Amino acid sequence: MYARSRAPALVLGLALVTSPVVAWTDVFPPEELDGVQIGVSVEITGLSRFPDHVFYAYPVYCTRGLAAIYEQQLLWDEEEDGGRPNYIELRDGPVASWLGARSECPESVLYALARDIAATVDLAAKSPAALDEFFTTDPRLFHASFHFVDRPLYATKGSPLNHVHEVVRVLKIDSYEISAVVDAATYSFADGTEQTLKLGHTKRPPLPFRALKPEKVAKYAMVNAKWEVRQPVGPAAAPRLPDGGSAEAAAEGAESGTAEGSGSGAAEVAVSGGAEVAVSGGAEVGVSGAAEVGVSGAAEVAVIEAPVVAVIEAPVVAVGGTAGAVPGEPVRAPPVAVVAPEAPRPVVEAEEEELVAEPAPELDPLSSRLWPLGALLVGVVIVIGGVGLARRRRGG
Repeated sequence: MYARSRAPALVLGLALVTSPVVAWTDVFPPEELDGVQIGVSVEITGLSRFPDHVFYAYPVYCTRGLAAIYEQQLLWDEEEDGGRPNYIELRDGPVASWLGARSECPESVLYALARDIAATVDLAAKSPAALDEFFTTDPRLFHASFHFVDRPLYATKGSPLNHVHEVVRVLKIDSYEISAVVDAATYSFADGTEQTLKLGHTKRPPLPFRALKPEKVAKYAMVNAKWEVRQPVGPAAAPRLPDGGSAEAAAEGAESGTAEGSGSGAAEVAVSGGAEVAVSGGAEVGVSGAAEVGVSGAAEVAVIEAPVVAVIEAPVVAVGGTAGAVPGEPVRAPPVAVVAPEAPRPVVEAEEEELVAEPAPELDPLSSRLWPLGALLVGVVIVIGGVGLARRRRGG
């Protein structure tokens, strides 16, 4: 009888002891349970090379107001609102705040906007919902697929690493997005040692458990030097708007001047590959390669097809005399300078196989991985001890 009455109490006691242990691993990610929080800072460079654009990071604080927009429930506020706008305008130098990929709120994204457009947008007056709508939906914004480093950042337990400083470098703004890389990462250790890895890559190597060997640091520097020589001296001209940014882009294209190859006056000539062209009155002429075409009087002119063909209509040009007269010399267009095609853009990424850092040693399983089992055993001992004491009291 007593055994039956004690069985539910034993099960209930085990559940009360083990449920916090199980829930603990669900609430906190493994890096928090198995690691120690370290300092982290970010610096951004390359923005001054684009004076016609303004750069932003959004969002930069995880608050209940931001979480409510995305219908998320926070365990706690990582940052208080405090009346601050949830974005920052970036310049070359330290980044005051950002949200990593593991934040409870959406992570920070790097944006750029043409400076003349930015002057017409009052971001400070926007509500949190309107600010979020602007940064996530406005087609005039360029944005980067780059991910900021996690914050807070955790190192492996027992590691002397205590701070990481990253330098983010903006390379270019093309018709679709901003290209940015982690230019360098500096690791600071408890004994005062500092090591800087030159990366030039969008991917980060694993955090080192201890200071890397000098030959490993030299290998990173060598790979980065090969990547660096492929980078242009100056950035390409950044477009004002992304492709399909807004209807304003099409309007500006129409107002920027007449269509390419248009004009008034004498004959209009389009050249492909430096060809010399002879034009006849009222005829439509096709140009190919470096051919020379001679035309006379009222003769019909055949169109020559080529990989690049420009069809033009020219006014009447008298070449020969009346019928039966000797045809005149072919009329040749003046030579036209041919612009060499733009060289292909250099590859930004470095070799991925080189970004494999020295792995950290395995964690001690008895001190980190199996601690829930230890808590369970302690709970069982407590329950059994409580049952034994209860039996002794009843026997007494």
